[in-house]
Amino acid sequence: MKNNSIMRRVAAGAATFGGIITALALPFVAKAGTALTNLSGSLGETSNAAGITTTKTLPALVGSFIAAALGLLGVILVVLVVYAGFIWMTAQGNDEKIKKAKGMITSAVIGMIIIFAAYAITNFVVGALSTSLGG
Repeated sequence: MKNNSIMRRVAAGAATFGGIITALALPFVAKAGTALTNLSGSLGETSNAAGITTTKTLPALVGSFIAAALGLLGVILVVLVVYAGFIWMTAQGNDEKIKKAKGMITSAVIGMIIIFAAYAITNFVVGALSTSLGG
């Protein structure tokens, strides 16, 4: 029980730290349009010189990568829920195993909610950057 309390404190601290970093980074993200335009233009010139053509802008490519990573995490969380369900079904009345399975399912559902929120935020930011860059 004490180990679980420590883990919750660490998770809460990490979430708080991530929130603070995100809040501090927002003004820089708002000003990133010009820098991304310059970078996208430079990358476009380089790719044209190398003979590589793509129709995606830099924010769209970054958004695709983030969406793929979040999709992979979603699959992992579904596997965790199935595994926890298997543990619960095979517990045969063992309260310790049932408690472990319930904890895993709860953690996986919270993780899924966080991943869906991260996907929504990423989708919004990439869409806003693409619109501001004229893509």
